[in-house]
Amino acid sequence: MQKIYSNIALIYKTLHRKTGIPATLYAIWSFLTTAFSCIALIVFPSIFCYIAAVVILITHGVLYFIYNTWTKTEDKLRVFAFATYKKLINYFAFLQFCAHSIILLLAWSKQIITSSTYTIVYWIMLIINALYLIIFFNLNSKKNLFDKGLYTTEKKNNKLVYVPVKLFNFSTKQDDESNRPSKIKAEQSGKSTDSSEPKLKNPVTLFLIKVSFFILSWVDAIIWAVSVVIFVNSLLFQLFEIPSESMVPELYVGSRVAAVRFLTNPEIPLSNTRIPITLGVKRFGQYVLSNPRYVLRKDQAINDFINDFLFKITFTLVRRPKVDENGIEIADPLIKRLIGMPGEQLTIIDDQVYIRSNVNEPFKPLLEDNQYAYTFKSRRSANVARIRYNIITESLRATILNWDELKNSVNREYFDNLAKQYIDYFRTVKLTKTYSREYEDTYGFLFLAVNNIDERYFEAYTSVLKSSPNRFISDLKDYLFAWENALPPENIYEENCLKANLLSKLLFLETLKQYIIQKESGQEQTEAFTKAQNSLHDYTLLYIRQFFDARNMPPFPENATLGKGQYFFMGDNRYNSLDCRHWSFESVEKLLYSKDPYSLRYFSNLHPFAIQSDRIRAIAVFSMF
Repeated sequence: MQKIYSNIALIYKTLHRKTGIPATLYAIWSFLTTAFSCIALIVFPSIFCYIAAVVILITHGVLYFIYNTWTKTEDKLRVFAFATYKKLINYFAFLQFCAHSIILLLAWSKQIITSSTYTIVYWIMLIINALYLIIFFNLNSKKNLFDKGLYTTEKKNNKLVYVPVKLFNFSTKQDDESNRPSKIKAEQSGKSTDSSEPKLKNPVTLFLIKVSFFILSWVDAIIWAVSVVIFVNSLLFQLFEIPSESMVPELYVGSRVAAVRFLTNPEIPLSNTRIPITLGVKRFGQYVLSNPRYVLRKDQAINDFINDFLFKITFTLVRRPKVDENGIEIADPLIKRLIGMPGEQLTIIDDQVYIRSNVNEPFKPLLEDNQYAYTFKSRRSANVARIRYNIITESLRATILNWDELKNSVNREYFDNLAKQYIDYFRTVKLTKTYSREYEDTYGFLFLAVNNIDERYFEAYTSVLKSSPNRFISDLKDYLFAWENALPPENIYEENCLKANLLSKLLFLETLKQYIIQKESGQEQTEAFTKAQNSLHDYTLLYIRQFFDARNMPPFPENATLGKGQYFFMGDNRYNSLDCRHWSFESVEKLLYSKDPYSLRYFSNLHPFAIQSDRIRAIAVFSMF
């Protein structure tokens, strides 16, 4: 114990004299890094903490050993020891920083400390470990190094310059001896140049030194390469792999995108701290996002860090999949296009995005979006064959656009005229056939759902018409005109939903009419009924259930505009993109027109949300392949 204390005291006393390093500074750095580990073990005992503490103690032990070799030997081994010390002090300081960061990350993941405490301690730890820079810079003072016999002098262009002593120049020639720093110093002071400095003549020692230095040089190169990659990928540039077809036709599954990180709040590795830079965040830019649906499982913090590390150093070639609590893989990161900016409210009508900066002003179409979106109404892809899941066929495209035109033609006058015609028909129709099926829909008579297109429903409705014609007509009028009792549509989205709902009522009544005509005529299948039934089927199942929410979105935010630091992103492939329109995977039954109690019912997974600026990881600049 006494010997250890003496050696530590020796280090403290001779450090500044031998190297020019402020001894107190070095002592503080060594003490605090070790104390941090010990405190962490007491507060947060864990196998990772034990490993981190051992790593830290080993680093200090190695540095102490090399320091002794450097300061206590007078042969050329001290030159090698010094070079080794100078390199390892960089690596070990970084290694200790990583060990401390992992301890903090674990403590935060187990909710032992809060996020604010994590941030404060992280920066204290960062400052402590950054003290080594001062030590390192002192180690590079050429004059000090010359005084310690680690540099020599040479004449270049008639000027005396400092150059490092060659590590493995063990020649015994007089001309080599004349350049020894100790001889030069002796000559300058007028002392004898005879030196008792031993030579490294032992071939085994020489071989081991050379091998060690060779290995160290390769380790040095690898560490620097990895460090540069991590630095570049974390703060400057990074490659990202496209996980889905949400950005078709710009990007495809497996495409690698080069992205710039330093313009969009890059995150400091091993921390939850981001550099506050928001330059370059512009509308229609393609941005790399942290999946907002992925809530960091605190027990997976280390796993996610390792995953991200592999992702960076292999340029996306190695990636451990992130999974949710059910073991289902989560796509992360995502690449989406920025559509909505802070201070704006958005809505979507038939694939067209509308925006406004004041909730009391009318919406204006965002026409520039049409050149990026892949929809029924916008551009076609030049590389359709590369799309794995392409819902847009020419026949479907024509069908959807035809329904758009028909729906938009529905106005008050148009609807009232047709509604009156249907009421007159059902009031005067004479039923002679037997209709015995009872209506069993729990929502009540004439309440149309997406799947109420089966013939059994039409028979049930007709049964009511035959048994209680007055009730049928009364309920029919409620069904057709209940929406008139509510307030008029407040915005273009509600107006669009109203038109879509009114058209569904007209299609339903036309199908019911043709069913009655078919049954009363005694025919098995009439062309008119088949056409009406197919139209109702296509409209309710195809146009409404499958594509309505993929092509339409209510105003978002509902009664306000996007706040500061909030953005709205969408994929270019609007029918195969899980983006800011869909937070939940679950579908909820809702009314097509919310103000009409007899509106068509369908299932929707629309749940718009905003992306916070801290989720933006990079801006995609170009696709490599």
